[in-house]
Amino acid sequence: MKLKNVLILSISLVMIMSSAVFAEIPDQSIILGDKAYHIDYFFLPELLDDINEQLNKAISNGYGLSYRLDDDNYRDMFTGEIIPQEVIQDWPSITYLDSNGAEVVYDKGNGGVIEQPNTYYADVKVESSSIPNIKRITIISVDKSFTDVTQFRVLRPIDNIDVTRDISERITVLTDKEITIQFLDNDSKLLASGILDLKSASGEVKMIIRAEDSTPVVKYFEVTDIY
Repeated sequence: MKLKNVLILSISLVMIMSSAVFAEIPDQSIILGDKAYHIDYFFLPELLDDINEQLNKAISNGYGLSYRLDDDNYRDMFTGEIIPQEVIQDWPSITYLDSNGAEVVYDKGNGGVIEQPNTYYADVKVESSSIPNIKRITIISVDKSFTDVTQFRVLRPIDNIDVTRDISERITVLTDKEITIQFLDNDSKLLASGILDLKSASGEVKMIIRAEDSTPVVKYFEVTDIY
């Protein structure tokens, strides 16, 4: 069996048995030497050549293959054993393909973010409801680089109907998971997109958004107008 197939099998098994929380290199991440991938991107066919190349590079350079899930530990891809801190300290700087589809560079030894090009933010207010899994979202402001943004949009997966609101207008969504928000101008042209994790977001939060040429993987969700 090819290494790629063995790796996918191993990752699939551990992902089925685990859930994720936030960490330095975030949850749901696969780490191959000096590159890491959010799980949403790891299985994309268009990344197959890049991942195969990175696998060979990591192995030839003596780097391990690892992942991070729900217990604040990094684990060996095949054995599941916890990687000790003294090994992590020797990790190189890692270029990570995040859940927005953009590259983020983490410092050596699993340090903090040292480079996050073309990063912008939107200020978002997230309010919980007495009804389970209901969240109310208000866009407070958008990065000044996007002065033409006047609306934001979500998509209903069932009938694919656009649900668009003016900036500062509240919208209610029926989910407590990650959602994608798209930002538009008066002509409904898509200018930026970002993913907001409703499971952990509460109150006023900053949401990373990307310009339209860095559009993230779209994750559709159901929208409701319960107030």
